[in-house]
Amino acid sequence: MALKEKYKKIIPYNIRIFIGKIIFVLRFPLKHINVCYNYILHNRDKFINTVSFVAIIKNERAYIKEWLEYHKLVGVDKFIIYDNNSTDNLKEILQPYIDTNEVDYIFYPKIQADFEKKGKKAEYWAFQAYAYNDAIKKYRNKSKWIGFIDIDEFVVPVEENNIIDVINEIEKNVMKGRMFVGLAVNWVMYGFSGHREKPQGLVIENFTRNDGVYKGIKSIVNPRTVIQYQVHAGLHFFKIEVVNEQGKKAYTPNILQASIEKIRINHYYTKSYEEYTQKIIKSRTGWPRAEKYNLPEYDPDYLSHKDDTIMDKYIQKVKDSLKRHNYK
Repeated sequence: MALKEKYKKIIPYNIRIFIGKIIFVLRFPLKHINVCYNYILHNRDKFINTVSFVAIIKNERAYIKEWLEYHKLVGVDKFIIYDNNSTDNLKEILQPYIDTNEVDYIFYPKIQADFEKKGKKAEYWAFQAYAYNDAIKKYRNKSKWIGFIDIDEFVVPVEENNIIDVINEIEKNVMKGRMFVGLAVNWVMYGFSGHREKPQGLVIENFTRNDGVYKGIKSIVNPRTVIQYQVHAGLHFFKIEVVNEQGKKAYTPNILQASIEKIRINHYYTKSYEEYTQKIIKSRTGWPRAEKYNLPEYDPDYLSHKDDTIMDKYIQKVKDSLKRHNYK
């Protein structure tokens, strides 16, 4: 019998959990002290923003306006954008949002310089975690909740109209007084939806077919509880875990507990075949070059077997908002 299995058999579950929490605290003693002290001082503050989203972007000017305007409609009131060395004049597109204080813009080279001063290699995943933790550090007392997603991901309240309403309902009726450090939101995976070439119009308008719920998650967290943020979820003080909409622990994704009745992330993973090809061949900092990835043959139904109209109610609203603000 493996040592790990013997450990599980000899030591009761509750004791193992307690030991795990002690070890976790001992791994990050100073961070625990600082985070707990800050939590006591500031968790009941009135915050500048209710829900902020953090995203790392490279050459996404074709999609960023729709992503911003949609998420404004569902209650995101601050966007923290880390520009991963874009060459498509992204800041020019973002400038109206910067001027209205809806977007805080951080250009990659500055963060990269800080990153490399610490003697760390600027691989993409490591940089992504570094940027996320930079956002936690800077905004933990400015925003009540912070979500970390990508530009091809749209957070969708299913029954409510606002993300914060979903969070509040889960905190009140699902958690019922239990410590609520963050919400893990499951993906719904969207594919080509019949599009070989990039179509005109909005992403949410063109890609309306998916393959249903997926076990992958992204998180919306209370930043004052975060010891260290990773790519899809954070490590929170005393090893308290994020939960899904049913209140089940969701740090390790599990399709058996995936749930999208209250909130979901529409992950427009491929968009059109043409766009997916470009995504595959695009080299990002620290990633292997595209030749190492296998591009599937074009199949109009790739990740696109189920019709879905959940975004229909937002299409005209997003178009009207873009037109009203004269964003081109």
